[in-house]
Amino acid sequence: MSFIVGSYVGVYDGSPIGVIEDGFDLSWVSRGEDIASDVSGDEPIDGVYRGVGMTVSFILSEWNEAGAKKLYWPWAAALGDVGTIGRLYSTIAKPLVLTKCNLNDATPTSFTFSRAIINPGFNIQTTLANKHRKVPIELRVLPYSLVNAGDPNQCDLTQLFFTS
Repeated sequence: MSFIVGSYVGVYDGSPIGVIEDGFDLSWVSRGEDIASDVSGDEPIDGVYRGVGMTVSFILSEWNEAGAKKLYWPWAAALGDVGTIGRLYSTIAKPLVLTKCNLNDATPTSFTFSRAIINPGFNIQTTLANKHRKVPIELRVLPYSLVNAGDPNQCDLTQLFFTS
């Protein structure tokens, strides 16, 4: 049998994000356009691949870590400030790097998501009480150009993350 286990530590935009409650969940969904035919009814006869949507979700256990604040409030330096409206997500997104805690475990040693930002519409909620303050996070992973080292242009080869 070949079971894979192992914890990862996270860094966002070069700053540690602190303790994570129960690991990092990587989710993805393929995108496509169905091709239908009158003879097949509602069942597609083929389809066109249209990319992959990806998110990384986790629960921050250290509200006050520098990297944590950048994750849950990326719009402005001061908590509560909305920042400049009308910016592109790609100008706000930062790199998320997950590195294995025990380098003797199975590979990959690290995951690098070059451009990650709070997933639009994700409801961030934390309790202000005499309890442990936790912050659930869901990041959208934006594609990164392998040709232009950043923003994808027409016909560029893109990736969502790379491993080492």
